[in-house]
Amino acid sequence: ILQKKLTAMNKAITVMISVLLLLSLFQHSHCSTKEYNIILQTGDYFYSATFISSPNHTNPVLSSITQLPYPISNTPITAVTACSVFLYYSTESYIERLMINTPHRVRIKVPNRFDISSMAIDPYCRSIFTATTSSIQISASNVSSSLYTPRFLTSSDVLDNSINSFSYDYNNYQLLFTTSQNEVQQLKFNTTSPKILSRHDTQIINSAVSDTHLYTLERNSTHTGLWQSPLDKLNETPIQQRVWSNTEEVKEFIVTADGQWMFYLMPQTGEVAVISITQSSSTTPVVFHNLTDIRSLLLIPNTTQHEYTDPCLASSCTHLCLPLSHSQSNCHCPNGERQLSQTPQCDTDLYDSTLLSTDTGVYVLRNDGDYVAASLLPLTGYPVYSIQQLTASDHWIYWSEDYVSDIPFSLIVASDTITGHSDVIVSELLGHVSGLAVDKLSDNLFWSDGLLRRIEVSRTNGLHRRVLYSSDVIIGTPSYLV
Repeated sequence: ILQKKLTAMNKAITVMISVLLLLSLFQHSHCSTKEYNIILQTGDYFYSATFISSPNHTNPVLSSITQLPYPISNTPITAVTACSVFLYYSTESYIERLMINTPHRVRIKVPNRFDISSMAIDPYCRSIFTATTSSIQISASNVSSSLYTPRFLTSSDVLDNSINSFSYDYNNYQLLFTTSQNEVQQLKFNTTSPKILSRHDTQIINSAVSDTHLYTLERNSTHTGLWQSPLDKLNETPIQQRVWSNTEEVKEFIVTADGQWMFYLMPQTGEVAVISITQSSSTTPVVFHNLTDIRSLLLIPNTTQHEYTDPCLASSCTHLCLPLSHSQSNCHCPNGERQLSQTPQCDTDLYDSTLLSTDTGVYVLRNDGDYVAASLLPLTGYPVYSIQQLTASDHWIYWSEDYVSDIPFSLIVASDTITGHSDVIVSELLGHVSGLAVDKLSDNLFWSDGLLRRIEVSRTNGLHRRVLYSSDVIIGTPSYLV
């Protein structure tokens, strides 16, 4: 009996060990599988391609490819960048923002002097960085609106040659770029002067960053080589290692965030090729059926597979937040505005400004004689999606909103543009506010009611309200008011 029990126990232990081994192998195989998302640019459309890398394959395998649902404009494209949700490309006069895989696009007007040559963006689609050719400056702007509100990160006299490639190192909170003089430069967000990290004897064609390395594509008289440098050693004596070489004049390439794979555009055939950086392997062309005229490649950051440490995610900056370290960040305001002392908010003094209401909020437009700076007012506590009438005085704005129900009615709201706080000041017995006007000298707010056919007045806080003119005096329906 004892022998039978021991035999049964041994069988049970053997089965258990086998199950654990299978689970371990399955988990290892699952964890080793990685997904890479790449944007392909052709002459007419952008395409989103997904590659799968697993221990069962020697190279990443194409899993799917989708044409993005909007054609590229006829205007020549000067730069392209992508974050986890949006794709951006620039032309001479605007930046186009496209939501990946959905038919949504926004055209962002760019000031005339901003001839953008390079762009980069943080993985969470919050801040976009641009380099220009004529003024040779680097700017940053938030990308939460359809208005381009730049903040210069460099002064106009620190860069003496043009930028030919541009990358945002989101793990070390810095911009890395190469210049026409074959220099690698670094810009930290606590300074306006870039630092020259290295000068190269060969021509730098392009560059890219992974989580751990900077990659430069360099060309001599006979070969194109890919060189890597550790990001944590860039401020020391540069350490360069050549990881790939080819006789073709390669220009377009990307490196995956884990630094394992390089995708590049083969200039002779126009095909996309992939090769391992970490181990020697042969170049494998990727076959895209019925897809020709590929012009550039772009890697989409995968924020679900990689968690980026970013102190700006919890920031209360009203315009632009730039990270300094894992736990520190700074707030910045657009050019033409100043930051309010000891606050994360920008100066929203409304003198010499124009207010613009859209379906996303209220914007302040300032014209400094060279370009218009626009910033979204940080209004909180009340939605501003359907503004009907708008007026302003000092740092206060007043607007009306209409609501349609069994009985239509309006509300009048006042907002402090410094604190961002909003309050409903008039809500009772309002039909349809068709006009608003404020007199800051007498502290009075006037409005016309097109439904009740009258003109009323109150203090700017909504108190001491009374009717000035009613339907027995007014002929017709009052509309606008000045």
